[in-house]
Amino acid sequence: MNKPLIITILFILIIIVGGAYWFMTQNAGHNNIITNTALETTNTEFIQYPDVVTDPDFPTNNNSSTNEGSTDQQFDEHSESSNNTNGSTNTSTAFTSAAVVFTKDMFDVNQVSHITPLGELNGGYIESQTLSGVMINLRLDSNRNADFIDIFAPTDMSLESYAYTDFGGTGDADWSLTFNIAQGVTMIIHHVREAGEKITSATTTTPNTADSHTTNVSPPIAFEAGEYIGRTDGTALAHNWNIYVYDNNTNNKFAKQERYKVNEAGDRMRTATCVFSYYPEDLRKAYEVLYGYSFAGQSATCGQVARDVPGTIAGLWYFSDTPSEGIVQDKDGVYTTPLALYTVSDDTVIIHEVDGRRLDIAPQNNSYIKPSNIITEHCYTLVTNFDNTPAGWAYFKLVDDDTMQLAYNDSGSCPSTFPDDNSKTYYR
Repeated sequence: MNKPLIITILFILIIIVGGAYWFMTQNAGHNNIITNTALETTNTEFIQYPDVVTDPDFPTNNNSSTNEGSTDQQFDEHSESSNNTNGSTNTSTAFTSAAVVFTKDMFDVNQVSHITPLGELNGGYIESQTLSGVMINLRLDSNRNADFIDIFAPTDMSLESYAYTDFGGTGDADWSLTFNIAQGVTMIIHHVREAGEKITSATTTTPNTADSHTTNVSPPIAFEAGEYIGRTDGTALAHNWNIYVYDNNTNNKFAKQERYKVNEAGDRMRTATCVFSYYPEDLRKAYEVLYGYSFAGQSATCGQVARDVPGTIAGLWYFSDTPSEGIVQDKDGVYTTPLALYTVSDDTVIIHEVDGRRLDIAPQNNSYIKPSNIITEHCYTLVTNFDNTPAGWAYFKLVDDDTMQLAYNDSGSCPSTFPDDNSKTYYR
């Protein structure tokens, strides 16, 4: 074989081998980038669970240390107020059933002042489930009244059950409507003042004044995307209303996940997701600009339900030290379970509830520290929301990652050390 031919063959082989090596390394690098991106943005794990039971009434059966420093659709330990726009590092990604796409607006956004994100509404005792929904706050006139807003089906769905309630016959009756959107995906709309004729003609026009039990609709009432459901001016005083979506493809992560796999309340907390995440981006933007605890634009995201930050006092706490008992609502004197501790998107610290009320710690309070930054103990100085009158104190002590103590008094100043007398122990 002549020498030029040998050189040519060798040259071709070098090109082939080198090209193959370059292709493999480039693809390997690309796959690593995809994996790393998924790890950074994925906050919810896809796991299929049995259908969530849908009862819309959620039945009830100055020492401090700070920490800067877990994500999953679990709360970001680096920034406890992970929804706000001022330096937050957690941009919670909403994961929903891929087959469900909303194509029609649910309401006129021009009639809405702001949308309270997931995980920013009370959350303690009998209102623990409110964390799992968004709240639509209507624009108010100079007399603090709101116009009625029409509500429409965002996609094809069917009405499965309802509750129409007027406790004590006060004249403030409203509807709670439960819709099936797809297998394992349920939406509940609370505080609908007037249901459309399609609903009333097949159900009732007389509210229940004794309780808020739900009634199944048989056969279910089918709604097409864009079809009128009803209208509302929200609750009598605050003029807001709520939307809850539970999707079995969502798995919100908590410090003790087993507690949220036992009963209906836990299922809802674990599978709750943002109603607006089913919209394509071009339709979703109109809602996103309204996210905020007290004003539109305070939150960059629709929020998240799981607020637990291990190693701090932030998140949900319970009387029972046995997670297998699930979520149980109970009261012991001034203390209640669950107890919720978190920061909302206007940076207010929320403690809900103690002594039958929500304790708000504003950033200007001289005892202000985010719960996610408290890794040993801290005493909050309490004042009234309206005139800053002294209203006692709440002292938290983290015993270990799964145990916390709370001492509360509605008068006086923070003690110098944690008072064991009349305190209450909580668990994850």
